[in-house]
Amino acid sequence: MKKKESIQNEKQRLHQEEAARLREEKRLRRRKEKKQAAVVMLLVGLGAFVVSLVFFGLHVARMRDFELNYVRMYGTVTDFKIHHASGTHSMGTTHYSYVFTYRYEGKTYKATDSEAYSWRNEEMLGEKVEIYVNPAQPERAARVKTADGYSIMAAVPFVISLLAFSVGGLTLVGLKGGGYAKRILFVWLPELLFCAAYILLFALGLPHDGVAAIYARTRGAIWVSVGGGAVIVAAAIDGLITYKSRPKDIDGRVASWRRLKK
Repeated sequence: MKKKESIQNEKQRLHQEEAARLREEKRLRRRKEKKQAAVVMLLVGLGAFVVSLVFFGLHVARMRDFELNYVRMYGTVTDFKIHHASGTHSMGTTHYSYVFTYRYEGKTYKATDSEAYSWRNEEMLGEKVEIYVNPAQPERAARVKTADGYSIMAAVPFVISLLAFSVGGLTLVGLKGGGYAKRILFVWLPELLFCAAYILLFALGLPHDGVAAIYARTRGAIWVSVGGGAVIVAAAIDGLITYKSRPKDIDGRVASWRRLKK
């Protein structure tokens, strides 16, 4: 009888060990999968950031060229250029660009705005707009307000990189057992500093106006600020969730400590 019970206990022990081994393998497999997913997100963030840097470089080069080599003056909106979209998914979409007229050294020139709009704003006809004019080739001109198009193309992938870095960074910090303090130190704070530095660097494209004109002259800076604001909100929500869940965690630890003490 005792031998039978011993065999049965041994089988039960082996079964429990096998179950524990399978649980541990499953835990390690999930941990590995999370780590791989985090690395992928970090690589996506890095790729988006590289794309952002390319457009940022184009933006700075273009704006410095305008600021240093072109003449700033005023032109008048006199017409619209119509753009008919083609393609199976365009659904016959029409866009409009402003055509402005200006005089340089006694001659009259026309140029078209680089941006197109989905509506025809008739109220702009006759309005004065500030433009850049190339003194070496006066027929080449650009509207000051829309000359920063590359800044938006730089800001969008930058915001995407923030999202990817957040997901990847939070996952890695969680796998390392880090709490809210480490998430602030290694994820939220670096991203906020990164946003602030990126916004300030837009001043490189404004050699005459500098930092003071970043928001007035660079729309991409507004997009980056939105990304920074999203980081602040996410960090605040993270802190709130941590604060709300902390008392229960503490109560559980106290209860476990009391049971061990008994």
